Amino acid sequence: MESGENNWNVGETVTLTRSESLLKKHREKTYSFLAGGQYICVRKATDTQRGIAVRVLGQTVGNDITLVDGEPFCNDICENFSTRMRYYSYPLPTTDELKKVLELIRGNESLPDCFEGASMHFDPDATFWVQETAGHLAKKPQYYDAKADQICKTKGDAAHCRLTIAYYNL
Repeated sequence: MESGENNWNVGETVTLTRSESLLKKHREKTYSFLAGGQYICVRKATDTQRGIAVRVLGQTVGNDITLVDGEPFCNDICENFSTRMRYYSYPLPTTDELKKVLELIRGNESLPDCFEGASMHFDPDATFWVQETAGHLAKKPQYYDAKADQICKTKGDAAHCRLTIAYYNL
């Protein structure tokens, strides 16, 4: 996601303006991805690379994640209008995006404290929901085990950490 031009520093708590991107519209239901709210900057933007901001959304069980048009989707916000429903979800990162973010956080001793200070509690060695899915038959996302450095299939109703990533330019 592009959030516009910003010059944030690593560790800074930033507030992104709400933005939406349509995922699917079907009859009276609309599904959109959402960005916005408080994030922590984990990589400053330069002329040659985009900056990265991360928002930790807490623990989520697999049953709370569905597939909408082939994309993992949580009903983070639901708006009920008289003739239609709108559902919003913060997008999950890909495994590669997540690995990069975890590498940046582990490589900066002050970043974990920045997340704690913003009440975004998580362990960089935990398990995380990722965008990759187990296939259209399974209809469940997979999770990344950061400690074991591997993708795992969803089993039961175990909770895993959920975070979302926003990219920005100078």
